[in-house]
Amino acid sequence: MENKKPRLLFVDDDTLLLETLKTTFWRSHVVETCTSPLAALELLRSGKRYAVIVSDMSMPFMNGVDFLRQAAALDRDAVRIMLTGYADLDTAMAAVNDGVVSHFLIKPCPTTNLKEVINTCVLSYIERTTVPDYDIVLPAPLDRFVGISDIVVRLRAMLHRLGQVDATVLFTGESGTGKSLAAEVLHAVSPRSKKPFVRVNCPSLSEGVFGAELFGSVRGAYTGAVRDSMGRFMAAEEGSILLDEIGDVPVEMQSKLLQVIERKEFEQVGDHKTIKANVRIIAATNADLEQLVSQP
Repeated sequence: MENKKPRLLFVDDDTLLLETLKTTFWRSHVVETCTSPLAALELLRSGKRYAVIVSDMSMPFMNGVDFLRQAAALDRDAVRIMLTGYADLDTAMAAVNDGVVSHFLIKPCPTTNLKEVINTCVLSYIERTTVPDYDIVLPAPLDRFVGISDIVVRLRAMLHRLGQVDATVLFTGESGTGKSLAAEVLHAVSPRSKKPFVRVNCPSLSEGVFGAELFGSVRGAYTGAVRDSMGRFMAAEEGSILLDEIGDVPVEMQSKLLQVIERKEFEQVGDHKTIKANVRIIAATNADLEQLVSQP
């Protein structure tokens, strides 16, 4: 299979914003930009296809809703995102209800938020568009999943595509179905494959040591802390970390874990200095997380 990065199309009449978006996404995606919705439609009519199309609401010649409605007819698989101001909020919500827009974000939108939404949309696109292909030769790590059924072939192809998207991934399923193996393979086929792969068995960590194990601690943070200690996230720097059985994370630690998942930053136990984490987070669980969240 040809190693292709996900393709993104940004449409906005703000040229400075488009340059910022190019700088943000070019390493992990193929990025194209248009300052006019009419020019963007010509790209789609020429046969170009994208994983995600991001459009501003207010533009000359055509508004974002009309553009995305026409874009949807030309490229049904693309996930469509609208950037809108508060004045256009009702219009954006109506577009979501009509199925024209998949997501909308309020401007000004922090780049980190947009990046997380786009990564999520790319994962959705990959899941929907990956089909079994028995004639494609895939990289060696994917051979660890043995089988010729449609499900296995589709899984291998999906992992290969997910490897090129530097987004957080959650594997769910019963014990023994290969979630940890899928995480290892995902790391092995990603650009981070030469860097560490760190596994954390969440149920094995008690509440008292959970923070120190994940984020590290500084000397004097607690009784017996005679030196600085590097946590699992620091050990996985530039690589990947697997949070196995994430459904068993203590409630008291969930907010700190959410911080590192959403913002890729954390603090060591006993220190208030914020540390940036350059790490891909992969999680796995055999629990029904939606059911657990709904419980009082």
